Amino acid sequence: MTQYQNHSVLISNLLDYKGYGGRMLSIRRKMQSSYADDMNKKSSWFEFSTIIVGSKAEGLSGPLENDSDIMKVLKDTVCKEHFTSVTYEREHQFKLALDHSRPGYSLLQTIQICNSVWTATLLYESMVELAPNTLYLSSEFLKNKIKALIIDGLCKMPRSQEFVNIHNETQGPSIVFDSPGLTDTVTALRCECPSYLSAWLCRERNYQWPPIAVVREVSNLDSHVVPVGHTASCFQFLEWRICFTKGEIRLVHSLNDCLIKVLILLKQIAKVTLKPLSKDMSTYLMKNVVFWLAELNDYDCFTQYALIVALKKALAYLKHFVVTNNFPSYMIPQRNLLEGKLTHSQRIKICMRIDSLLKEGPHMVLKIAKIRTAISMCYKSPTVFSRISMKLHEIHIILYLFAHLYIHSLPETPHNLADTTRSYFSSRIAGFILCRLSSSMLDVEQCYKDLGYFKFSDSGDNISSLISEMLC
Repeated sequence: MTQYQNHSVLISNLLDYKGYGGRMLSIRRKMQSSYADDMNKKSSWFEFSTIIVGSKAEGLSGPLENDSDIMKVLKDTVCKEHFTSVTYEREHQFKLALDHSRPGYSLLQTIQICNSVWTATLLYESMVELAPNTLYLSSEFLKNKIKALIIDGLCKMPRSQEFVNIHNETQGPSIVFDSPGLTDTVTALRCECPSYLSAWLCRERNYQWPPIAVVREVSNLDSHVVPVGHTASCFQFLEWRICFTKGEIRLVHSLNDCLIKVLILLKQIAKVTLKPLSKDMSTYLMKNVVFWLAELNDYDCFTQYALIVALKKALAYLKHFVVTNNFPSYMIPQRNLLEGKLTHSQRIKICMRIDSLLKEGPHMVLKIAKIRTAISMCYKSPTVFSRISMKLHEIHIILYLFAHLYIHSLPETPHNLADTTRSYFSSRIAGFILCRLSSSMLDVEQCYKDLGYFKFSDSGDNISSLISEMLC
């Protein structure tokens, strides 16, 4: 009999109630894909296409949970490892110069700039000449140029400051906005890097994940380079990082229910217990841990009854990577995700913390405040807790519908954004949706009161705060 069976089933069911079951994951994924399609249709004239990435695209976070991550891909631009003699007139072309960078990074040597496209000036102003007649595109220069263009464009939009605020500091390749939620926007260029993809496609796998069909699908998806260099490189301001974002999203979608929940728990436990020890204990690292866990073990063992065992095994993998100070990227194993990241003291503290978590067994999930709250509610009244869960799922769907219709109402040019937003919020359909949302929120508030969370009816601020927490 699998160890911790009862604990695993309980936690798995609680996560279903919290909106991490198959139905809500599917709804979130479809809605996020629809958002990206709608935004690209609305801005077909624009030189960037939009891809929603991160936990939102993976379906692992709700509408009010975590940051939104968006990738803006420059159209009519391609970076290739190898070029044929064929060139396209309306296409910027760059060659991946992999020999001068660490695994997973590259310089971009200019092959062709199409002067008939307005982005030509932007690219020319971001280039560096390292040798006579040999130009390279600087990741740092282009990122700063695009940020300046965004700020300039917002300044020309009436009342844009009411909706958007840009952070002064960038985070890695990202430009961070408050609009009104936190949004990380990454500029990217499409790239073709067959050497890395072929190695990933053909590597030996002893178990069932990922399925052959998914492996082939991932190998055919677009790859990208994003503007951030390796911190230890003397060419850091020139380097670009190669990423397989679309492929990683597809891989997350292919994980079964148990591994999805391991990923959710691992991210949240790491955020509470490991991130305070080092900011480099990121959600991206946890995702790579789960990918390795899925590939290197019998996939059939990852069931609802083995959730806690799988979570402990994932933490053991993470500890091994920290002890050896070598964390191979799942897509590019030659790239060490921990290189130059952790001090010796941090590695010791992280390993000690992981050991402590492993000793706690299933009780480690109590580190997550939302799990503690859910267990408390379920213990007090399973019926009321179930009703809260249904209402919160309903609120999620209402919020997605509200956002979907808002995107549909946006103009094809950004100049009337503020007026369009005001018009939408005062429309009949928006009023109806907000009325339904308010009704559902009041139902949840009453459920909280029934459970004894609030003694006085004037504690509305506290109720709203707790509801927001539960929605996340």
